[in-house]
Amino acid sequence: MLAAALLVSSVTAAGKLVGLAKELALAHRFGTGDTLDAFLLACVIPTFLVTTLAGPLVPAFLPLYLERRVREDDSAAGALFRSTLVGSLVLLASLTALAAVATPLVLPYLASGFSPEKIELTQRLSKVVLPIVVLNAGVSLWTALLNAHDRYRLAALSPAVVPAGILLGLLLGGDRWGILAVAAGLLGGTVLQVGVLVWGGSRLGVRLSGPVRSYRADWRQLCAQYLPAVGGACLMSGTVLVDQAMAAMLPGGSVATLNYANKIPALLVGFGTIGIGTAVLPHYGRLSAHADWRGIRRSLRATSAAVLAAGVPITLAMIAGSQLIIRTVYQRGAFRPEDTLAVAATQALLLIQVPFHLVGMIYVRLASALKRNAILFWGATISLPLNAILNYVFMQRWGVAGIALSTSVVYMVACGYMVLATARALRQAGTVPGAPE
Repeated sequence: MLAAALLVSSVTAAGKLVGLAKELALAHRFGTGDTLDAFLLACVIPTFLVTTLAGPLVPAFLPLYLERRVREDDSAAGALFRSTLVGSLVLLASLTALAAVATPLVLPYLASGFSPEKIELTQRLSKVVLPIVVLNAGVSLWTALLNAHDRYRLAALSPAVVPAGILLGLLLGGDRWGILAVAAGLLGGTVLQVGVLVWGGSRLGVRLSGPVRSYRADWRQLCAQYLPAVGGACLMSGTVLVDQAMAAMLPGGSVATLNYANKIPALLVGFGTIGIGTAVLPHYGRLSAHADWRGIRRSLRATSAAVLAAGVPITLAMIAGSQLIIRTVYQRGAFRPEDTLAVAATQALLLIQVPFHLVGMIYVRLASALKRNAILFWGATISLPLNAILNYVFMQRWGVAGIALSTSVVYMVACGYMVLATARALRQAGTVPGAPE
């Protein structure tokens, strides 16, 4: 499992370099101005829907798929994949259509601090990027399928196609269409990512055509795990939505400042959570299918210790060098020295979350493997209101940096909750008659 996590993290690191190049290009071209603010806010609703609707497909689907392979055969698992793919595409297409109607009504409230011209640009950009919601249903399920078959490399590398598309859009159309070319590049890159994953999945021998066996039974089981995961993801992603909306209430450029400050912490978290989360979910899913609770406990102890041993020193070093990092990475073109100071201070506070985020991901994946996604929902009900309250309190004194501090505190609380709640769920699972201790 740790070998798989290292493989995924290494491949992800290569892909993140493309993402970093995209951020540098955007910083050089747009700085922290109103244009980038509009693009980032236009992405908030699609990103929210992707995270809350497409993302939960993986923890809901993958344990059931592995269980089918272990207890039945590959044919039954393939039928489950086909029914899930068809149903999820229909669901997300319907909800995307509703979002297209609702977005013009919601955006003025999210962008309460924007000028009318800036809101109009945000609405135009949102029309271009909204279709990524449907496309990410395919991304999530094909990624889960590849991971279930231990084909981690392609699944981990495919996200690099999206920032590559943005870079290509900026290169080919930036002079003529400006930020609209960036939005078009995002959409085109997502289409290409789906194509790459479908190609990789087709090499596993899983057919898109064929009988859809036990359709209703499949969806009853999936919904039992998917709906709580969606509820939890909605509430947790609501924290991002709240952060962006509250940053928009602050002086111009605050949304962009928060975005730039989050890139390095997100990079660290991405290496860890993608690597760890990708590897531990299939591993815990197989152990859970075999009722090997002792093996799960051993794995939890070893993985948590390894994550803390690596994560804490790296986080402290990054906090100490926050200003140097921002100055080296971003300070050029339209990105000014005063932008460096604001972004560096915000980044240092966001970095505090990293070890808590990484450890929390281990227990999030365990909850999914145990088919206890309701734990995620109740944890999110704590996090969202706490985040809003802390945002308001901290931003009064520290501005956008206060929003960053609030985010880190919320992840500390969420990590503690996940450790306690999943430990209880594991104890309950171990009391099943005949289950090995």
